[in-house]
Amino acid sequence: MWAGMAALGVASLVAPAGGAERHPVQVRVQLTRHRVTAGVAIRGTVVVTNTTRKPITVDYCLADGWLLVELTSPTLPAAFAHPAVACPPSLRLRPGVNRFSVTVSTHAAMCVVPGGQSRVPTPQCTAEGTPPPLPPGSYRTAVDIEGLAGLAGTPDAVRVDVLPAS
Repeated sequence: MWAGMAALGVASLVAPAGGAERHPVQVRVQLTRHRVTAGVAIRGTVVVTNTTRKPITVDYCLADGWLLVELTSPTLPAAFAHPAVACPPSLRLRPGVNRFSVTVSTHAAMCVVPGGQSRVPTPQCTAEGTPPPLPPGSYRTAVDIEGLAGLAGTPDAVRVDVLPAS
């Protein structure tokens, strides 16, 4: 990891006057809606800012889903899942602002088939075997970024209110 940072011209994370680390890659989530009916997807953009003067290669197969956004709550933790395609890295973040479209689901990330069990609280799948819509309530975004180990800061969570399905 550090060798990759040195190759980028980033020898270490910068600590500003306040003492907190400043990562070379800043991440922010923007959503088109903050109130949505359960089961309706939310479109959004993840703004990834490369604060260095050189391109940064995302060290991950893009087909494996290097950038994921989910809704979470205290009773519903994130359950990020990445397929295993295993291709070479192909995305380079140019210096400055890079924007990536995302779709945020308002369905549970996973479910238990009828008669199944889970060690963690997991909703039951629908009769069709798919995850159910999220229960109404207040949620926050969680972001999973692969391939930028140690380079990206954790973005602020965005609040989303999920309303009952009609």
